[in-house]
Amino acid sequence: MFRSCYSGRRLVVDLEKRSFGFEIIEPQEFRKYVGGRGLNAHYAYSRKLHLADAFSDENELLIAPGALVGMPCLFANRTTLTSKSPLTGLLGDSNVGGDFGVFLKWAEIDQVVIRGRSASPCFLVIKKNGCLFEDASDLWGRDVGETEEILRQRYGSSKRSSTLTIGPGGENRVRFASIHSGAHAAGRTGLGAVMGDKGVKSIVVQGGVPRFDELGLDKGFMKRLDSLVKNDPSYEGAKQYGATTAIEGFNKIGVLEVKNLQTGVWDQHEKISGKYLRDTFTVRHYGCIFCNIQCKGISRFKNETDGEYEVHGPEFAAMQNYGARILNSDLPSVCKMTKLSNNKGVDFMSMGAVLSWLMECLDRDFITIKDLDGVGLDWGKVDESIELIRKVATREGVGNILAEGGERASRSLGEKTRDCLLTVKGMEFEGCDPRGYKGRGVGFGVASRGADNCRTLGAFETVLTKQEAVSLFGSEEAATLTGVRGKGRLLKFMEDYTNVADLLGLCRYGMFVFAKSLDSIFARCDEIDGFYRAVSGFDSSDGYKELARSSERLINLERIMNLENGCRRKEDLLPKRFRVEPMPEGPAEGSIVENEVILDEYYEARGWHENGVVSKGKQRELFGEVLYDG
Repeated sequence: MFRSCYSGRRLVVDLEKRSFGFEIIEPQEFRKYVGGRGLNAHYAYSRKLHLADAFSDENELLIAPGALVGMPCLFANRTTLTSKSPLTGLLGDSNVGGDFGVFLKWAEIDQVVIRGRSASPCFLVIKKNGCLFEDASDLWGRDVGETEEILRQRYGSSKRSSTLTIGPGGENRVRFASIHSGAHAAGRTGLGAVMGDKGVKSIVVQGGVPRFDELGLDKGFMKRLDSLVKNDPSYEGAKQYGATTAIEGFNKIGVLEVKNLQTGVWDQHEKISGKYLRDTFTVRHYGCIFCNIQCKGISRFKNETDGEYEVHGPEFAAMQNYGARILNSDLPSVCKMTKLSNNKGVDFMSMGAVLSWLMECLDRDFITIKDLDGVGLDWGKVDESIELIRKVATREGVGNILAEGGERASRSLGEKTRDCLLTVKGMEFEGCDPRGYKGRGVGFGVASRGADNCRTLGAFETVLTKQEAVSLFGSEEAATLTGVRGKGRLLKFMEDYTNVADLLGLCRYGMFVFAKSLDSIFARCDEIDGFYRAVSGFDSSDGYKELARSSERLINLERIMNLENGCRRKEDLLPKRFRVEPMPEGPAEGSIVENEVILDEYYEARGWHENGVVSKGKQRELFGEVLYDG
């Protein structure tokens, strides 16, 4: 029975021994690292997972819902998975929505640790009292959707259980393989390959229902937070179109990822827009548990080859990567490619980046069609892109090279191909063109896991007034998309404030993205903090600032782990394209990212040295000791 949002239990699973046990998580660990990504990072550091080889017995897969997951809290449904990344060689994490974390918390488990490697394919069944090891020989090789349906028939409907599942991409150790939970995916950093390497096809969790009334909850909390969200002027648009509105929004400000980010505007963007999707193809709306936006949709398509079929979404990132990025203006084919990637268990963000990279390389004669097994890849040619997705998932032919990710593939395809390669810390670039969105853009570079749009999702530079910018960050340029001064301090503040979402298990879209003012964001955060204090039992005189402090502690701990892996200032730089090639057209025409200038300001705000090393003073302040003396 829950007496707080924490059970204090960590489930440790040993695949080699086919055994499990429970460990106690002390309250002080929750106090410092809260939950989710924070709890995982702290445990990973204690086990030195960041120094392990991704495909070794020493590597472990960590699963932790955010602290508020399982509670009746708006937007609380996110779970963080963490492991050594096969793609970047750094500690990797990925975040997934849906109800897996809810069931895990209802089974009174705050964190799962999976160790070792199974001698034969298996799937795990997690319950309140432990873990069962089941044979997965009949599931190995199956697509994600087929596997989930089989497990659903065995273990009941979504009201009784939830799953994390890999496809052939994970089984074949594609370095950007994803892990799926129904319509949701943990896509980034290739953790599906870790799961496949360990011989785990799926993880099923079955949980009971907690008694919320035992916590003495504030009955007015949900109503107040619900009202704050619904009164935001962008609420109705968010509810109707979700994040897909970013296709039109990004094109309007000139930062859409077009043609491998050679430009930021596209005259065909309306054909893949959220409005066109919802008005033409969407047949019903749905959303995650404990969410009043319900921004997701089911879309229905029909063609001669596939007949009538339905797909989830697609979401904005899929529309951008399988649409604008490869100049594909046919929305049904965007959905088809997305569905294929999800079923094969391949991250569509990395896959879309690889496809667009290859297309530009072909344009510039850096490679030939022969290098791609004769696949005539070209801008907007969907069938050829689909063929390469299949090859990557199975590691067939050139797919074996591309499955290694852009960085490793470039070493096989020739040094010249690196001129078109857009990666940071080994992960393919995804989000928006940073030349027209500089604060958030530099955030892509400093993110611990690689080229990451999520660490700064909810970028405050779009909602700041000039007065707020001057007061908080020392320059009104912080309130402009292409300004430079104040952006380093803004970025530090943004990261500390918004990364709390990963600790609490909150959806960043609901909390930050569509809010139209800083006051609106702060009001939501204050309500969330009050609820967290009520259900955790942790008092605070600083309110949300203490949670932001835990976020800062997490960011610095992840930085220390990257430092121990050799990362320094140069690993924080954006790809050369954004630093030296001016935006060719659109509202951001002529703009580049003044990367070094913003980094200097950011490092100073963080208390880091000019080479990106965390100062000893900052370490003592956050950890009470020096963890890294490099």
